[in-house]
Amino acid sequence: MNTVDDVIARIRRFVLQNNMTKSRFALQCGLQVDVTRKMWDADWNPTIATLRQLEKPIPDDFQVSANDPGCPGEKAA
Repeated sequence: MNTVDDVIARIRRFVLQNNMTKSRFALQCGLQVDVTRKMWDADWNPTIATLRQLEKPIPDDFQVSANDPGCPGEKAA
């Protein structure tokens, strides 16, 4: 089971690895661009419904590796 922090890290990693802008990603998810405006901030706190919507375009087999360099806003392990 994934925690909210795990889901946020996965979303951030997907955006970063696919060289997407925050705006483009939000629009691809069918959301307003304001939803992702603060996604790189450490205290970004989207709702569960928003996280579900943001996860929709991410392939099921997309994994975040512990060896990947950190994304902006990720908390140190």
